[in-house]
This record gives sequence, structure tokens and C-alpha cells, in this order.
Amino acid sequence: MILDVRSLFELSFISGLIAGSLSLIFANLRPQTRLLRHFGLALLCLCAANAAVSTRNIAPDFVSIILANALAHVAFILLYTGVHRLDASRPPKRDILGWSIVVADFPLLTWFTYYAPNLEFRIILISLASTFLLGRIAWRIMAYSQHNGSLPSITLGALAGFASFMMLFTAVATAIYGEQSQSLLLAGPPMTVMFSVKPILLLLTIVAVVWLELQLLHTDKQAIASNTEKTISAARQTLIAQSQKEIAQSQSGPLSIALIDLDNFKVISRSHGLETGHELMQWVEDICRRIARPSDIVGRYSIDQIALVMPHTHPTTALEVAEHLRIEIESGTCMVNDKAIRTTASIGITHLQPGRTTWNDLVSSAQVAIFRARSSGRNRVESVSQLNQKVDITQL
Repeated sequence: MILDVRSLFELSFISGLIAGSLSLIFANLRPQTRLLRHFGLALLCLCAANAAVSTRNIAPDFVSIILANALAHVAFILLYTGVHRLDASRPPKRDILGWSIVVADFPLLTWFTYYAPNLEFRIILISLASTFLLGRIAWRIMAYSQHNGSLPSITLGALAGFASFMMLFTAVATAIYGEQSQSLLLAGPPMTVMFSVKPILLLLTIVAVVWLELQLLHTDKQAIASNTEKTISAARQTLIAQSQKEIAQSQSGPLSIALIDLDNFKVISRSHGLETGHELMQWVEDICRRIARPSDIVGRYSIDQIALVMPHTHPTTALEVAEHLRIEIESGTCMVNDKAIRTTASIGITHLQPGRTTWNDLVSSAQVAIFRARSSGRNRVESVSQLNQKVDITQL
């Protein structure tokens, strides 16, 4: 059964428009995506190229050819750059062959299609050019899959290879059924089958791309968490070593510690990603360093806490410094990836005194003060200067 060519063309156009729009919506919801935004924009460009071809009746033939080819090449460039983003170890500029095909194809294709003797010959040229470009994209995806080994990337590579085969099939079928060409598309049975399969191919492709993006986001999240854990561990060891040395030297004099705990760190990390949470902690640490004296020690103590060790500082002065810190954090704005992040902090103050002379003792009492600040409504400073209780910090 031969379906109406115009209906198939319209179905293909609408499915591409919907798939491209959904891809951009998902990419905006997940800004960390690598390929999906490029994929959505490429589909919309291909839809625009199809629309440009329909202007042949109202615009000069050469104009419609240049416009359609330009939009189609923008789509291929978007796909190509998106595919290269999958593997950061091989930048796009190193793929000389692939980019040579992309760059050289447009002027040659525009020139030859304009001087082509008939519509069938133009379709053959465009189909062969698309075959090479899609084939190169499929090769890059499969090359990425070789060391990645993920099922989504293998599936996406297979779909890109099938799309390349479809374009080759178009060229061959056009050569065979050339005399049956109708307007833009061909009405022969092979072409009817091909354009019937195209919406299904688009659906499978967008599923594969979203599947791959979700896997990449999960992998990136694990890598960020691992790097953050290593960074915090190293900073914590340095902080403890420097603080213990300073505590030993200050047994005969005053020493205070402020432990800064971000109130909504977990919420921000869940909403914006752990990397954003890490950037926020770095911003708070920078505020602490800006306020601290040269003799003070500032360092990351845990994933959501920063310690400020203040030698030769009485509790009253430490409270004033902590209140200054709290106000700076509350009134400030941390910009991460063009997003304004606001937060507050609960700060616990402790100091050296008989019965509280080690790092663990001081941190334990500071944690008690933080717990009191959180219980009293958060975004406040509490001190344990009058508290002689020691608490195991693992119980808080």
C-alpha cells in the first residue's frame, strides 16, 4: 500500500518538531546535559530546512537550495559537536576527517544541487552527503562506546548508523524510482516505507539520547562526589594538623573556634547538584578568609561545615566575629553557573578552658552549640562558653 507522500512528509515534519522541542525542554530542566540540547536544536534545524524547501514556489530556486542546505548543515554541526562532547578526551579539533567532511560538504553540495539537471539528481546528492555525515557521527558514537561500553551509547550509535543507511537507501531508491518522483518526495514503495519509518526512528533516537544523558548525569554525579570527598578529606587533615599545633601552643592563652554549618546545604545540593553545593561552600570559605586575621586558620571540616580557628581570641571577640560572618553569609549571594544561590548559617563558638583542651573536645562542644542554634530557629550564633559538657560528635 502506497501512502500519501504529503501526509508522510507532514508526519515526519511534526514528529521532528515535537522531538526537538521535548529535547530542549528536558535539556533546560537538566542544564548538565551534554548531547540533548544539541540534538534538540539539530532536529529543529532539520525541520526548518524542510520548511525552506517548500519555499521553492515563492522564492528563487537557488535561494531555497542555499537556505535548506545551510540549515541542514547547521543541524549536522550541532549533532557533531554534541557527539564530541560525549568524550572530552578527544576534542573536536582533532577529528580532522570528520570536520573536513562537514566544512567541505556545504559549498560543494550547494553548487552541485543548483546545477543538477533535475530534482531526482539533487535528492541523490543530498542523500549521499547526509550518508557520509551521519556515518561519521555513527562512527564517533561507536568509538566512544568501545571504551565506555554502555548500552545507551551502543543503541544510539546503531540508530545513527541506521539513519545513515536510510539516506543511502534514499539515494539508491531515487535512482531506481526517479521517474515516479512527485514534487519534493518520491511516491515509490521503498520511499513510502522509509518515510513511514522516520517518525519511529526519531522516537527511538530521543529515547536513546535521554537514556544516555541520564546515565552520563549519574556518572558525573558519582565522579563529582568522589572528587569532593577527596578534596574535603585533604582539607580536613590539613585543618586538624594546623589546629592541633596551634592548640598546643595556646594552652596558656585564649583560643576560640567558630564552626560554621550551612542551614540549607542538603536542599541546595539536591536541587542544584552537589557541584553547586561545593561551590557554595567555597564561597563561604572565601568569606571566612576575608574576615579572618593572618594568624587565624580557616578550613573545610566536613561536607557542610567550615572551621575558623582564632588564636589569642577571647569568647566575646569570637562571638562578634561569628556574628559578622553570619550577617555576611545571609546578605550575600553566591553565583554558580549564572544562578543566584542564597543561604544562611548556624555557627557554634567554643574556646579553650580546663576540661576542654584538645581538638576533639573543642569540636564536640562547637557541635553542641550548632545543635542549639539549629533548635532555636537556625541562622544564629551560639556559644558554649559556660558549658562544661562534652558530647560525642557522632551522636549529633
